[in-house]
Amino acid sequence: MKPTIEICLSPSLLHTYNLEGKIAVVIDVLRATSTICTALHYGAEKVIPVATIENCLQFKNEPNHLLAAERDAKLPEGFVYGNSPKQYMTDEVKNKTLVLTTTNGTKMLHLCHAAETIAIGAFTNMNALAEFLLQQQKPVLMACSAWKDKVNVEDSLMAGGIVHRLKNDFTMACDSSKMMEQLYGLAKNDLYEYHRMANHFGRLQNLGADFDLRFCLTENETPVVPVLKEGALIK
Repeated sequence: MKPTIEICLSPSLLHTYNLEGKIAVVIDVLRATSTICTALHYGAEKVIPVATIENCLQFKNEPNHLLAAERDAKLPEGFVYGNSPKQYMTDEVKNKTLVLTTTNGTKMLHLCHAAETIAIGAFTNMNALAEFLLQQQKPVLMACSAWKDKVNVEDSLMAGGIVHRLKNDFTMACDSSKMMEQLYGLAKNDLYEYHRMANHFGRLQNLGADFDLRFCLTENETPVVPVLKEGALIK
């Protein structure tokens, strides 16, 4: 019997899904989960996701810790590190612990606490993630962080890309998984161009974050699978 795969399109819908015994894949393509994958790929020891800026600042005196925050796509006052993957493409992150709080992604990660396993998904780790899920052979919930509980294009489409890769080995157990798998088929040949219609694409473009957009919408740039262990995300 094939394991099931489902897509939750927003944190506000998470209560309608049963997480028990499942792998929850938290997705925040623009940009938290892309940033997490990038930091670990470039040598960070682990990433600690925290819910608030206050929680993040509690680590300010810890050695080898980098504190990072983002609110409404912007860098909060007092922080050097934010939610741009580009900042972590450097030796500066090697063997460091990144403490990260973001508007949407870290929120969804904490909401999925009831899952058996929590993993991180982005376009940048698509193939590695699909292979990991195939090896695990457990039911999967793709958990889209969305934008302030509103369904967004980028997270939904990335979830559909995983379903697209696994549809022969998993049972699509909800309509959202079937819808997004088909939508990914329409968009996959030019993800950057397709996402021009997305609200958050425009928001980031207005902030001059075109490098982030192009990077986050490119598949398989960071072939790592972050998994939550004892409160920290590790490879």
